[in-house]
Formats: sequence, C-alpha cells, structure tokens
Amino acid sequence: MQDKIYIPPVRPSLELVFQAIKELAERNGGEPLKILEVGCGVKSTLHAFLTENNIPFILHGLDIDDYALENSLMDEVLIASAEKIPSPDNCYDIVFSLWVLEHIKDSTSALQEMSRVCRAGGMVAAVYPNSYSPEGVLTRLTPYEFHIWVRKHISKHKAAQRHTFGTYFSFGRTANVKKILLDSGMKNIEAHFFAELYYRFRAHYILGSIIVWYCRLISMLNISLFMSPVVIIAIK
Repeated sequence: MQDKIYIPPVRPSLELVFQAIKELAERNGGEPLKILEVGCGVKSTLHAFLTENNIPFILHGLDIDDYALENSLMDEVLIASAEKIPSPDNCYDIVFSLWVLEHIKDSTSALQEMSRVCRAGGMVAAVYPNSYSPEGVLTRLTPYEFHIWVRKHISKHKAAQRHTFGTYFSFGRTANVKKILLDSGMKNIEAHFFAELYYRFRAHYILGSIIVWYCRLISMLNISLFMSPVVIIAIK
C-alpha cells in the first residue's frame, strides 16, 4: 500500500502567481525585477522559480525574526515588521508574501506598506488561508499548541516548533483585503480561491486521498467559502 498521496510539485495557487510574474518580466524588457519577499524566512520557493525560468532579478527578503539572516538566497535581508517596511516609496517591481498575512496583527498596515513600496505598474501578490474556510475556522478556534501538533504529526514538518507562528487573521474576509489594497492605490485587483487542503495530508495516504476528493468536489462546485488558500494579485 502507498504511504503518501501524489501531489503536484508546485501548488496551483503558486502557479498562478508565477505566471503573473512571468508576464510582468516580459513587460519589463529583460531588466532585472526588483522583488521584496515579505516573510522570507530561511528559504524561498520564489527564488527557485525565478532561477529555473531564467528571469533576471534582485531579491530582497523581509522578516521580523533575525533567523532570516540565514537565508543565503536573498540579495539582502531586512529585519523589520511588514507593518513598517524600511524601504522608500515605489521601489519594487513585485511585493510578494506567502503564508504571511494571517500571522500579522495589523494586516491593514502591512497591506498599505506593501502597496506603498510597489512601483507604478508593479504588482503585489499574496497567498494566504481563507479565514472562513473549514481549515481557517479551525485555525482561528484552536490554540497555538494545537497548530504545532498538526504541523508535527499531520504535515510531518521536521521543525514544527520553529516554523509555526501565531495566527490572527486580522484582515477578516478577502473583500476587506481587496478594499485595503484599492484604498492604498492598487488597481486591477483579482482574488482567486483554490482547494489545496490535501497538501497538509500528503503524508497520509488514506486520509489524504479522501481530502483530495473533497477538494475536487468543492472546486467543481466552485464553493469558494470552503476553498483555501486565496491568491490576491493587484497592479499599481
């Protein structure tokens, strides 16, 4: 019997973001994209994508924890809060965050700052859990210790304690995220919902297979309330 389910090597939600980055790179005429990855941690899926696709780039990382200084993939690491980014206005082509907004106490300020440092014609892209999906509701109603347990025993994360952070969902609904970005000068704001819960259960074949069918069903029926994550892409 198989002990793991098959999952795509790249999440469909990230594929959408990466396609938008490719299109922006083409419009940039071969000039290096200057990118800020908010909540960079010690690794970067974005760096791998840019390198594999031969997209010229300058990648800066921002993180509130100084352990991010270990991230050798970044050209520069800024140790600061997303609520007060220490960069001038209009200086990045792309501002990107992955699984970060839900961990910020004042996500309104963070989204405003992400918009501020994005140049005209640039892009803000964020991937975050749907706070009103079953997964999001469970996360909001359970304590931090339970989140660590899930990452350790369900997701089989080897460093669950270090890489599990407090969760706030201070932005509320995705409609609020879109409004904050719009009020901050962003336009052409799109929200896309994905059903990717099966990634959390990839190490459990039977349970993971059930979750795969659940995700397929809610995707087919387009029940966005149950779908997570959300991808927001906005142009300035």
